[in-house]
Amino acid sequence: MCSRRNRTGFKANTTLGQELCLSAAMKLYELGKLSSGAAAQLASIERVVF
Repeated sequence: MCSRRNRTGFKANTTLGQELCLSAAMKLYELGKLSSGAAAQLASIERVVF
């Protein structure tokens, strides 16, 4: 879910990008802006793992 495309149109899934998505999902969940399911989807992991 939280992926971006580089100039050539290919997905650029980097470790840093994945960590940023997970951090954003955790913070938004902590603030009550996202449910655990939505945060897990944003972080591209299973809800039980989140």
